[in-house]
Amino acid sequence: MSDYPIVIVKWLDSGQPESAWQWADEIPEPDPIVCQTVGHLIHDTSTGVVVALSIGDVKSERPQANGVMHIPRSAIEQITSLVPCERVRAA
Repeated sequence: MSDYPIVIVKWLDSGQPESAWQWADEIPEPDPIVCQTVGHLIHDTSTGVVVALSIGDVKSERPQANGVMHIPRSAIEQITSLVPCERVRAA
C-alpha cells in the first residue's frame, strides 16, 4: 500500500466549449480552470501523473485501482504529498 502515496495534484484545465456562435472580437481571453485532484499516485513520469481515487485488494500481490485519472505534466502546477494521520476510532 505504501507504494502508492496519497497526493493532492493542483492542475489547470480548459473551460467547457461553448456551442453558440459568438463575435470573435467579443470572446474573452483564456482563463484556465484551477483544479485539485486527491488520490493515490500510481505513476509520476516526465509526461504526467496517474492518480487513482481508490486502491483495493491492498493485501494482495497485485492491488487494484479505481477512479483512475491521467493528468499531463504540462497542466500540473503543484503536487503535494499528504501525511497519514492517526487512525480515528468510530464512536
